[in-house]
This record gives sequence, C-alpha cells and structure tokens, in this order.
Amino acid sequence: MQAGEYRKVVLARAVHFTFPRKPRPLDLVLRLRGHYGYLFCLQLDADRAFLGCTPEQLFRVAGGAISTEALAGTRPR
Repeated sequence: MQAGEYRKVVLARAVHFTFPRKPRPLDLVLRLRGHYGYLFCLQLDADRAFLGCTPEQLFRVAGGAISTEALAGTRPR
C-alpha cells in the first residue's frame, strides 16, 4: 500500500441536540425505536450516557452467551 491509499474508510456523522430540559436517555431510545436500525444506550451514571444507532446488530445475548458480527461499513471505491 502506498501513501494516500486507504483500505477502508468508515463514514460517520455526529449530531448534537439541545434540549429545553435534561433528557432521560431511555426515553430517547424508546422514542427512536422503530424509526432506525439497532439502537443502543449505555448509561454510565445519572449525568452521562452513550446512545447510538447502527444498521447492523452489534451483539446478541442468548442463553448466557454473547455473540457479535459487528461490521464497519465498507464500500468499494
């Protein structure tokens, strides 16, 4: 591979929202359910949470086992 050549590029978009009052992360996830792909929410404490949405399932928990097939979006040039 030469300088300037990429094997993979992952496109992402950041979105920032302003709310009139402090939102509850679980309420946001529940309102988005059904409108997008797979939603996730990791609430670290009362003041911080990490929310997102992906077109693929990040992981599955079944019978005490966790499995994943998470893929970064890859497209040919």
